[in-house]
Amino acid sequence: MTYLAVAVALLGALSILNLLLLFLVIRRLRGHTEQLSRQPRFGGPPRLPAGTEIPEFTATTVSGATISLAELRGSRSAVAFLSVGCAPCRDQLAEFIEFARTIPGGAAQVLAVVIAHDPDRAGEFIEALEGSATVAMEEARAGSAQNAFSVQGFPSFFVLDEHGRVENSGPTVRRLTANQPV
Repeated sequence: MTYLAVAVALLGALSILNLLLLFLVIRRLRGHTEQLSRQPRFGGPPRLPAGTEIPEFTATTVSGATISLAELRGSRSAVAFLSVGCAPCRDQLAEFIEFARTIPGGAAQVLAVVIAHDPDRAGEFIEALEGSATVAMEEARAGSAQNAFSVQGFPSFFVLDEHGRVENSGPTVRRLTANQPV
């Protein structure tokens, strides 16, 4: 009988310990969920469908100049949002540069917005994009261009028609070229 009482007491203690550990795991997961919700998403699809008119925005280029939507109007243009530390962005970089070279008007009609909290970490992206695009920098969720394009994830690519409306968009360059008009 004493063995039975000890076994029940031990089982009860283990159950309480198990519940305590479960509570701690759930609490830790909630903390991670909050941290993840504050991080920029990677690879999320752009939310703007074809035909959406982009509202006016301004962005500061890495050379200190200001670029706006008005400067991209008048002919077809491309806009990319790439985040430093985003593996899919790094993977899409070379393909976007090749795509940018096909845009009439060259770098003046291609805007690449690099998202970085620390400008020093953006050097690799800036060097790769220079000559193929006008490069601007913004902080995550804090830029006029990101707000105008409703960017929710990275990378995000857009092709605009001559009126500043979305012609095509996607999380990959391949998605842009698949539906490219003749």
